[in-house]
Amino acid sequence: MIRQVQSAVARSTRRQAKLGFTLVELMVATTIFTLAALGATAGIIQATKLTAKGRYRDRALTVLQTLTDQFQNAKYKKADERTTKPLFTPTTAPTGTGLAWNYRNGNYLYVDDGGTGPTGWTEVVISDGDKSGDYALGTDDGLKIYLARPGIFDLSGAPIATITREVTYIDPTTGATDAGISQPRLGWLLKATFTLTYRYGRVANGGSFQDEEHRFTAVVLRHTNITDK
Repeated sequence: MIRQVQSAVARSTRRQAKLGFTLVELMVATTIFTLAALGATAGIIQATKLTAKGRYRDRALTVLQTLTDQFQNAKYKKADERTTKPLFTPTTAPTGTGLAWNYRNGNYLYVDDGGTGPTGWTEVVISDGDKSGDYALGTDDGLKIYLARPGIFDLSGAPIATITREVTYIDPTTGATDAGISQPRLGWLLKATFTLTYRYGRVANGGSFQDEEHRFTAVVLRHTNITDK
């Protein structure tokens, strides 16, 4: 009888030991799976951030390319054939005056000094908290725009870019620059430097994190003369 009881206890102990070993295996497997899932999730998040970073970089370069194309190809005189358009007015410091942006088709928008956009269009003033609209106007502090795709009416998800221009006239015979004249002399060159900056992403900085700054600059030259309109 005693032997039977001892045998039953031994079998029960073995079953419990076997069950305990299975639970340990399950816990280990669960831990490994959790770590793998966390790693995969982190990888997906990082890939998403890199994709967004590349998308906004491409958008910023497209904006700069649009501005340089406009500067090279547009007529720099107003309809009166004598007054220089704001985009081509010489500057003494980086500024956003003379710059405007069309959110509807993602292009440069020409507006006169102190003017407004087309009739029925809504201006986007980021400093006022505007997150939708049709166009933006530059100020002394720069042209501030959302780096959103053309035709996007809700602009709040895109980073904010600041664009400035610097324009000078260059004497091609001497290479001297002169930002103090209002009209170029015959044969002079017109030089523009467009700078676009925005912040997107987080980077470590001495134990803390801060927004990563992205800066792009484009320099363009064009010929001009007194009769160009």
